[in-house]
Order: sequence, then structure tokens, then C-alpha cells
Amino acid sequence: MRCATCGDHVFEGDRCSTCGAVVGDGSASPRHQPELRSDLRQCGRCGLRTAPVSYFQRRSHKALLVGVGLFTYVIGGVIYYAVCRKNLVCPRCGLGWQHSRATASTGEAVVAPVAASPPSNSRLPTSGVGRRVIGVALALAGTITITTGIVNGVGGAIVTGAFVGLGGAGFLQWGRKALLERRQSIVHGLNRRVLRLATERRGILTVTDVASALDLTLSAAEKVMISMEDGVRVRSEVSEEGVIYYEFPELMHKASIGRGSSALAR
Repeated sequence: MRCATCGDHVFEGDRCSTCGAVVGDGSASPRHQPELRSDLRQCGRCGLRTAPVSYFQRRSHKALLVGVGLFTYVIGGVIYYAVCRKNLVCPRCGLGWQHSRATASTGEAVVAPVAASPPSNSRLPTSGVGRRVIGVALALAGTITITTGIVNGVGGAIVTGAFVGLGGAGFLQWGRKALLERRQSIVHGLNRRVLRLATERRGILTVTDVASALDLTLSAAEKVMISMEDGVRVRSEVSEEGVIYYEFPELMHKASIGRGSSALAR
């Protein structure tokens, strides 16, 4: 029969080797009863609470590895395996386990939540420099292979070079996406720190305040504040002394917001 949690094949009353759940009506012997595990985390996409599996333990990834190897004369398959062999993924949806979230140690499954942003103390995503280096190498190898095929009139070499070049383009795009995600994560982290600082300062900040509190240069702090300014929740003003400061109206009037809404209700 199949595990109701992850869908893997398992005998009734036995423990699933993938997610650790027990299959059956609960009449199994005590040695088959579920135990609390501290290594279980929750997938950030499908919400499955389980332990991760190796990247190439999933059938779809194995099939992709075989396909890449066939079309690139094993070269692309070897590179693909070397890059992804240490990755851990969700056994159900295949999402990278670096996006998982810690959950309470309970024996019950956690309801799948809406995908949330990582906490402020989470590790930054990788910059994807390794993927981009591999992409450049594959692109060069593809170009050389195509050129050799054209010079010698070998059609197979041209086709192989084209596939290798496409693989290089894919790795370059993958690395670029990782770099953008890292930059976005850094910006989000700075925005959260600015909001905490604004809460402490009662909704009024200057660029100097942000630079000193967040250990940034004045130009970097100014860019952060300009990016956050939308004219509604964050707006800039100039004092009589010519000092530019930023207001957070929701934080400045936080105490009176509740009283105002209750007065309108009356």
C-alpha cells in the first residue's frame, strides 16, 4: 500500500522509510509506533513535515540526469550530478530543503501554510557563482564542439554542441536567478531592520540614524530609505533647518489609530 503522507510504497503497519509516518490503523506493535523526531522540518511549498531526501533519490531527478547524460555524451550528466548530489529536497514536491521551516515536535502533520518569507535570522541564499562558472564552461565547450563539427562536417558534433550550449545557458540563468534572490533577501533583511529601528524611534528616521544603527555608509542608507519611500507608508519631509527625514505614519500614529476607529464606529 501507499503512505498517506508522501505516497511512497510501504507495508501496512510499518514505518515509511521516506517520511517516517506509520501506515495502518494504529494496531501495530509498539516498535512500529511513531516517535518524535527532532530532525523533522516543514517544506516551504507543500507543507509536508518530514525529513529530507537526497536530490537524486526522486525519480524525476534520476530521469533528468539520464536524459542530460544521453544528450551531452555523459559530460552534462556528470556535471549535473556533481553540482546537485549533495542537495537535500522535499520527498513530495522536490523543493530544496534550505527553504524548509522548523516546526514544533509533534506527531501530527502540519497543515500546509501559504508560502512565507524566510525569517530575518535565516541564512542568505547562495550567490550562484558555481552555477555561473559551470554555465560559462559549458557554453565554451558547446561553442568549441559546434565549431569542430562545422569544420569537420560532423553533424553529431554540431547537435551535441548545441545541447551542451543550451545546458550552459540554463546554468547561467540558474546562477543569475540565485544572485537576484540573494540580493532580494539582503534588501528584505535591511527593510526589516529599518522598520524595527523606526518602531524604536517612534516613526521618524534620518539617513544618519539608519547608517549608524545598521552599520551602513550614508550613500547605502540613503538608497535603502529611497527604495522604501512610497509616499503613503513611508514619506520624506524637510525640516525648517533643511534636514531631510523620513516619516512612518502608521508607526507615528499607532496609539491613536485604534481610538480613532472606535470613535467612528460610535
